[in-house]
Amino acid sequence: MGVLGRPEKGNNNFYVKDLEKRRNVYIITTFLYETVATMLVTALGLASVATAPAGLATVHHAFSEGGAYFFGFLVAVLVSGAHLNSAITLGMWLLDLIANRRLMRFWIYLLYFLAQYVGAVLGVLLVWAINNGTRTFPGLGAPVLGTVPVIVTNGTGFAVEAILSGLLTFAFVFTYPMMLASADKSRFHMPYFIRALVLLFALIAFVFVGHTVSGAGLSPMRYLAVMTVSAGTGVPSNWWIWVFGPFAGGAVGALLALLMLWALVAGSDVIKEAPAAAPEPTLNLIPPAAYQGPTIVTATARRHH
Repeated sequence: MGVLGRPEKGNNNFYVKDLEKRRNVYIITTFLYETVATMLVTALGLASVATAPAGLATVHHAFSEGGAYFFGFLVAVLVSGAHLNSAITLGMWLLDLIANRRLMRFWIYLLYFLAQYVGAVLGVLLVWAINNGTRTFPGLGAPVLGTVPVIVTNGTGFAVEAILSGLLTFAFVFTYPMMLASADKSRFHMPYFIRALVLLFALIAFVFVGHTVSGAGLSPMRYLAVMTVSAGTGVPSNWWIWVFGPFAGGAVGALLALLMLWALVAGSDVIKEAPAAAPEPTLNLIPPAAYQGPTIVTATARRHH
């Protein structure tokens, strides 16, 4: 069976059409789940900042952000992989590119970027409706640099966004193959619910650290969505902090996670290569960018194939 579920030559047209139809349904379903889950995370995350009670802003933001991501992850993980953050999606693409050398699969990650942007815009619109139609950046819960106890510079804000986003992406990428391995009950395995808890506590900790420094935006598409909805009200000159900072951190975090995974599974069968083609009539799609792929193949695993 060929790439994208297309059968090799010799199969009948009916089978080809059936596979194409099922592939299209899968792509649409993935897009919808990623969009809805991102909308949930964006709305709750921004609303927690815009409506935070005095003196409890950091706690309110941290637990709301973590809880929103936890439930959004559980909603979408078995369908889209639940990236819900374009910094994570960039990291997963780099993982796929390096581990599997599949440059042409970038189009499926573009689908994730689009779903996250649409979901983020919908989430910002919900916050706009809840917060009495306020379209300003503070009214929509956009992150800002801290001023207490000291004024945070643009460079410091960028570094904090990059570091925290890198740590979040590292946690996502590093635990990803362990979730796959749980199906085979390998020695290193992590059921998706436990993985959700790990990401929950990690995100709560990261928001606690970054809220008073950079605002702990940690999501490029979320900030771009705020810029879209608030168009005409004035865009901060340092907007690039919350767009390029998470992307830079996500790329570095994914690469570090890949290096550690290779070191962890070297010479073992913890993570096995997926079959080259599923038996017919199973649909052999390009694996989702998170849940079913990419695969990491060890030297021992290669010998077994």
